[in-house]
This record gives sequence, C-alpha cells and structure tokens, in this order.
Amino acid sequence: MFKLSSVTVLAGWSVLQCINCEYISIVRSVNIPSFQRLNNAEKLFLKILEGCENSSLFLRVVRSSEKCPADDVKFYLKWRSFPVINPKNDSTLYPPEVIGINENTVQINLKPGGNVVQYNFRPSSGDYFGMVMLMNKRNVIKKITSIKCTYTLYLMLNIHLIPSINQIGTNTKQSITLAPKTDTIFYKFHTDIAIVQYTISLWNCKVNGTLVKNCPIIISAAANRIPSRLEENKVCCLYRVVFLNEEDCFEPLPKPSPSSNFPIDVRLNATTSEDALVSNEALSTSNRSIINYCPKFGRSWKKRNHFYITDGPILTFLLSVKRYLQDGGYLYFRTKLIETKLINGTESVNVILCVQPNEMPIKNKEINCKKYSYNVNETEIFQVLPYPQYGIWYFSISIQCFDSNGYRGECNGSYAVLELSKKAEYKECYQNCNNHGKCLNFINDIQQTTQCQCDSGRFGYVCQNGLKTKDSVQILYTLLLVLTNLFFIPSIILALKFRLFPAAIIYFLNMFFSAFYHACDMDHWSKYKFCLMQYSVLSFGDFYCSIWSFWITLMSVSELKNSIILPINSAAAILLAVGVQWNMHGFLTYIIPISLGGIIVLLAWIIAGYRQKKCYPGCKRGLFMLPGIILAGVGLCVYAFVETDDNYPFTHSSWHVCMALSIIFLLPRRPRENTNRQIDCLDLFKFPNKSHNYTFPQMDNLSNDVPLVVDT
Repeated sequence: MFKLSSVTVLAGWSVLQCINCEYISIVRSVNIPSFQRLNNAEKLFLKILEGCENSSLFLRVVRSSEKCPADDVKFYLKWRSFPVINPKNDSTLYPPEVIGINENTVQINLKPGGNVVQYNFRPSSGDYFGMVMLMNKRNVIKKITSIKCTYTLYLMLNIHLIPSINQIGTNTKQSITLAPKTDTIFYKFHTDIAIVQYTISLWNCKVNGTLVKNCPIIISAAANRIPSRLEENKVCCLYRVVFLNEEDCFEPLPKPSPSSNFPIDVRLNATTSEDALVSNEALSTSNRSIINYCPKFGRSWKKRNHFYITDGPILTFLLSVKRYLQDGGYLYFRTKLIETKLINGTESVNVILCVQPNEMPIKNKEINCKKYSYNVNETEIFQVLPYPQYGIWYFSISIQCFDSNGYRGECNGSYAVLELSKKAEYKECYQNCNNHGKCLNFINDIQQTTQCQCDSGRFGYVCQNGLKTKDSVQILYTLLLVLTNLFFIPSIILALKFRLFPAAIIYFLNMFFSAFYHACDMDHWSKYKFCLMQYSVLSFGDFYCSIWSFWITLMSVSELKNSIILPINSAAAILLAVGVQWNMHGFLTYIIPISLGGIIVLLAWIIAGYRQKKCYPGCKRGLFMLPGIILAGVGLCVYAFVETDDNYPFTHSSWHVCMALSIIFLLPRRPRENTNRQIDCLDLFKFPNKSHNYTFPQMDNLSNDVPLVVDT
C-alpha cells in the first residue's frame, strides 16, 4: 500500500514519513491514573500530518487482572488544545467566569476488558490533545481484591493520506485537466493572518476541447483538512450551471485559519461521460484584507485599553497564543462600556464583541461570530479560558445604532468608548490558586501546563471551593482519626509490665506514625492538617507498624523461646516491608501475616499441650482472649468491607479502637517461664547489698594446697 522511508519519534507522538503512501498507523499505550483532581488525568498527544483525508481511532482498555473492578474510563480528545473537562459534571468545579468547558471535545466512554471502540472522523491537520482517567467508584474494592490493579489504554490511529497535493498561490492562475480516471485533483494554498475572505474562480470550461455551458466540475474546500465529497461548503458552480456568456464563476471559500494550508478538492461531476476530457484554462484564488480602524479622540484615548467604536470598518485585535507554551495556561479578557455619545436621532447603541480563534469573525462587513459573542454594556465582562487553542485569537468589535422606533440605521456620528484588556498567561496559575494552593508546572513530553495543587480542604480549578462541612465537623474528623490512636497506651503499659519490650516499642511506633499520618492525610475531610514529615514516609510507617503490631502480638502469644522468635522476626521484618511496598492498601497484606502468625501460635500451643499432657493454654486464658479475637475480627471486617471515602473518619477511627483494645486481651498475662533463666539485662543494674554473703560454689572444692597461679 505504501513505501515507508523513515520513522520519527517526536516528543510524545510517532510520525511516519512515507513516499507515495496511502495509509499509516500510530500506536500508543498509556497507563490510566485514578481521577481525584484535575491534575490526575493522563495527557497524551496525537499529531495529524497534512493531507489526511480520514482517520479511524481504535481504543481499548486492559486491566492487569480480571479481579480488578471494571470502573468507567473516560477519554477526551480536542484539536489544538487540551480539553477543559468536567468528568463528574460538578457545577462548582470551575469559577463562574471560566468558559470553554467540554467545548469542541470528543468524549469516549470505555470499559476495562470491553470490546475495541472505533471512532471515525475527518481530522484537521495539526496536534490533537487527549486526556484519559479512571473513574473510581469505591476505594474499598481495591482492598478486597488485594491486587495492585493497573489499567492501560491501547490506542491505534489509522490515517489515510493523500499521496500528493499541489501548491497554488493567491492571485495566480493554474491550468488543470481532469480525465474520468483521474477523479480528483487536490490543491492547497497558504493563508495569511489579516485576510477576511478568499475567493476561488473557475472559467473557460472545455470538454473534449469544446466550450460547454454545463461545466461538470465540482469544487469543495475546507480549512486545515481535506474536504469531504459531501462537504457542505462546496463552492464554485455547485448549485448552478456555468454559461459561457456569464461572468466568471466565483464563490467565497470558508473562513480561513491563519498561517495554515487550505486544501481544495477539484473533481469531475458524476454525470460526466467516461470519454470526456475536461480542461479548465485557469483556477485561481484571490484574497481581501481588512484594515483596522482606530481613530484618536479626546482625552479618553490617552488611557490605555480604551477604544473608540463607530460604524466604520470593524475594529479587530489579534492575540497570539504560543504553541507548547501559552496553550498550557489560560487566556483572559476583560471589557466594559465606558461612554456612549448619541447624536443625530440615535436613541440607543449596541456594542458587540466577538472572540474566537483561527478565523476572523467578519462576513459582509458584519460580525459573524461562531464562538464567544457578548453584548457589552456598563457591567464589566470578565472571562477566563483554560488551555486556549494555540494560534491567532481574534477580538472583533462593532457598534449597532437604533432610532426611537427600534430600527437599526446609520450611527451618523454616534460612538461608544470601550475598554478591552486581554492576555495569555502560562507562567502562573489563574488567581494564584486563591492563595489556597501551589501552582505547579507539569511537563508532558514537550508540552507545559500549569495546575493548582490545592491545600487541605480546598477543591476546584483554582482551589475556590472549600469543604461543605462545618468547621466543627472538620475538627471532629481530625480529632477522631488522630486521638483514637491513644488507645494504644494501655497496650504499651501492659507490654512493659510483662517485660515484652519489642512489642511495647512496636505499639508506640504504631501510635506515633498513625497519629501523624492521619494528621497529614486530611485533604478530603478537613482543612485542619499538620505534616510532621514527608507524606510518603508517614504513610509507609503507619501501614508497616500496623501490620507489625499484629505480628508481634501473635509472636508474644505463642510464648516461643527467644532462640526461635529472633530469626522468625528478622525474616518477618524484611517480608513485611516488601509486602507493604508491594500493595500498601491491599487486604492480603494484612491477611497473610496474620494467618501465618496464627498458624505459628497454634503449633506452639499444640506442642506445649503435648509436653504438659493437658489442654494449653487452658480454658480460663482462652475465655479471656476471646474478646480480643472478636475485636480484631470486627476491626478487620470494618476495614475491608465497610470503609469507604464517605464514612472514612468514623470507620477508620473504629478500626484504631478495635485493634488497640484487642491487644489488651491477647497479650500473655505473665512473662515467659524459663527454667534455665539467664541473667536478664536489667539484673546488671541490681548491685549486691553488703549485708548479704555470697558464696562461689566452684571454689568450695579447691584444696588449700593448690597454689593460686597468676599469669603476669
């Protein structure tokens, strides 16, 4: 189908360069993050080469395991800018002045493990920006599955390219010849910034060398892409017949995009006979430019951003948004009516502002706005557009004058004074995140974007939203999650009393890391937070010490000798660290060590009962341990099956209480019995009393005749 010459990988997209090619494919795969905030979406790029007639996008989401939940995946695609998305349709996600939400954006919903989704479209040449995210329903599902779930989006883009497109210039003639087998010839020309309209002309139509009245030629055009054969904007004699005695056939083309190629499709009409040879003596394009009209007037002209508007040529301003830089920030503009002067029968005026990219909004000396149109009055209009399309943005202003009967007429000297300011910003976040967050610069491949990272308890595009709960409730959430860790204090005291010093240290560290971890992890529930150290360190310490508390308690209950306990705990220290790092929130991370510890306890009790020839540890102690077992089981069930994001402060606090209180009933009520007890480390601090007589049995058998030899 095509001859491939080279493959070029350019900053996030793959570009296939080919000779005489018709079809190329671009394949990508990206990991899908869970959507929590706007900066959690994975961004990607697709580059469409010039001459692409049509394309097909194939999408499929694959999960790492069939046990992983099949949560919804949302994919967004937009031309020339990142999509401004609102996945949860939250009306408070953006401030009221933000515009462009979900505009000109393709949204495709996917299911992990589902069928391949195909999306066919006729793309414009240039960059396409995409976003993909996983919409988690309940975080508790991950704990139940105990599998570290990853989701991957596989994307394949098939592109049909036109092998060759002829270049023509404006105000020049181009002779063309079409044969039935030729079917279609493609042309393109380069557009300029300040052009209002292009016109294409066609004349001297000959069939087999003879001038004809009915020219069997259809011409269609489209900006930035190959025109469709069913294009609505077909031009030049499509709906009427060209007669030789009429003037040249010409029609205006669709509004051009500045600094881009404008493809033209010239092809035979379907009614042409197979032996006809159609020749056009000339095909040409011409352009008409606009002159901005900004006369000075009075004192108001001395003030910056004030402009005089009358019924002359439409006043148009240009704003350039730089590619890969400013299109990752935001564009804002502010306008209001400062003054109006009504004379010569004019009763009222209407000032219109149109803002749109890539196309000058003027047709037949009137504003023809396809994007953002505003009626400007004394009330200030302030709008913000995140991720504006790169290229040229047009700000066109016109005035309409009305008489006493409400009919529009000439302004006859009436005018208006308008204030307009505009800017494309990319170095700073809008409103500096309202001083409730940090402005972060993200670099994806070669694209730079800015995004607010909100403080605890703040949400929204610029952290403009706080938590809906009252301050007293937020304080309650923080105190519950932090202070319930103090229930470990009785367990620490009991462990010290029973000389279980390793267990006492683990319980203290568990209380310490859990309290400060939850004091730092309050973003979703409270604005009151405190981070003693890095969040990842606190998180690892909390989960690691929590599992260690289970393990050290079970080893204490087993009452094994130190010679057996020490190597087991050494291995457990490494394996538990690996398990926490592998899947910190997984349910199996708790179940596996608890099950292994329970087996060790059961074996130790069976061996002890066999040696003592009686039931071990006895009914009395078994009944005393029963509340501890019940509390531990209830705590694990709450953690695994009940806890969600909505009830987290209450359910997780109950988990703290259950775990801490269960230790009180599970710890052995006395130190280990050891008939061959060696000197304890604390005995080193018990000095002998002078009133006591100490004997050394090994000296009693020595004879008085045996000399004492001292080696010097």
